Amino acid sequence: MPVELFPLPAVGVEADYKNSELFLKFTLDNGKTYTFPYDDIIHLRMNYYDNDIFGNSLMPTLAPLLKINNTIDDGIVKAIKNSNLIRWLLKVTGSIREDDLKRTAKDFSEAFLSSSSETGGVAAIDPRVDAQQVKSNDYIPNFEILKFEKDRIYSLFGVSEKIVQGNYTEDEWNSFYESSIEPIAIDFANEFTRKLFTAKKRSYGNKIIFEASNLACATISTKLNFLQMVDRGALTPNEWRKIFNLAPVEGGDEPIRRLDTRPTSEGG
Repeated sequence: MPVELFPLPAVGVEADYKNSELFLKFTLDNGKTYTFPYDDIIHLRMNYYDNDIFGNSLMPTLAPLLKINNTIDDGIVKAIKNSNLIRWLLKVTGSIREDDLKRTAKDFSEAFLSSSSETGGVAAIDPRVDAQQVKSNDYIPNFEILKFEKDRIYSLFGVSEKIVQGNYTEDEWNSFYESSIEPIAIDFANEFTRKLFTAKKRSYGNKIIFEASNLACATISTKLNFLQMVDRGALTPNEWRKIFNLAPVEGGDEPIRRLDTRPTSEGG
């Protein structure tokens, strides 16, 4: 008989068979270990292939994608650093002191490279100085590749960029709910039912149901359209008000129906 449900914030778990019965050994973050029969564990399995208990990790697939993204990020950082490298090379003929070299470079920069230059972009230099522009080989990131790699990571987890950023539309949310959230809710319901009820109790129809209203992200116009279901008795007024997060009203649990939608068996 189930008494309570306890979460297990374990940092590691191992499978152990004793007398043909499966046990799970949990290691907590404080170093203590606890062993429980698998029948007492509510366990959701995902991505299992060659390991039918713990499934397969996504890291072999995720690691190369993250490595590519890190390489691209490193290239952007290097490009920013390279933007501060030497852009012009001044060759001075004859012998000149180091202080004079620095002053010549500073004067050239202030006169011709500064945004507040008084020469209007026209350069006139001493004939003893040969000015040459140094070409830059800065790395320019390909943002199409960045987006492609990012979409591959999103696809691995079954989400989209709009879902992550929270700027999805109603249809995009419904698609995400049906493809990613609803299957998990069904797995929860099946596993809770299997572990909390005996086979005999399940045969009587006892079950645990997890549900989430995907109407929370519906637009106002979509919610207002449910008024037609209230007029036809498919929804009670209080069920409709619940969609708007409104409190129930007295008498709102009774279905109502418009006169022009009465059953055909009733007299007109």
